Amino acid sequence: MKDTILRILRNGYVRTNKYSLEDLARRFYPITRIAKYDKVIGGISCNDNTFWSADNQQNRMALYHELAKSKAGIKGMYFILNRYENGDKYGIA
Repeated sequence: MKDTILRILRNGYVRTNKYSLEDLARRFYPITRIAKYDKVIGGISCNDNTFWSADNQQNRMALYHELAKSKAGIKGMYFILNRYENGDKYGIA
């Protein structure tokens, strides 16, 4: 599931029948703010959030790398979720 979230962050979309957006949100709830189900591609793609703008590339890659090295569970996600809730939110509007 983590790999699917990382592919969305890296590519802006992922074709999957294995996970729904709700499944991914159970693991990483900010995904609901930056992604949507896309019937055309048959998967999940980026939405119109400013998170995807070219000006936010640095924050997007920071989230990608921090998520990639995180461990499972709330302890592993603490830094990411703390920055999302109390910091710059990685540029997520």
